[in-house]
Amino acid sequence: MKIKEEVGICWRDLGLTLRIGSAIVCNIGQDIQESRERAHQVLKVWIDQNGREATVGRLACALNGIRRKKIADKLLGM
Repeated sequence: MKIKEEVGICWRDLGLTLRIGSAIVCNIGQDIQESRERAHQVLKVWIDQNGREATVGRLACALNGIRRKKIADKLLGM
C-alpha cells in the first residue's frame, strides 16, 4: 500500500491487469474521487480476491506489464 501515490496515475490499467473485473474497476472510478484512494481500493480488492497469491512479485510483474517499471522497481526495493 506504500506505493498507492505512484499507482494513482495508473490505477485503472493496473486493476484490469490484475484481473479485477471491469465492473468493479468502473465502480471504484465512480465511487472514489482521489486517484491514490482508487489505487488503494484496487490493491485492496486484489489482495482480498487473491489472498496469499497476491505477492509483491506478481504486483511488480503487473506494473511492468503496464509499462510502470519505475514503480515496480520502487516496490521491489522496499
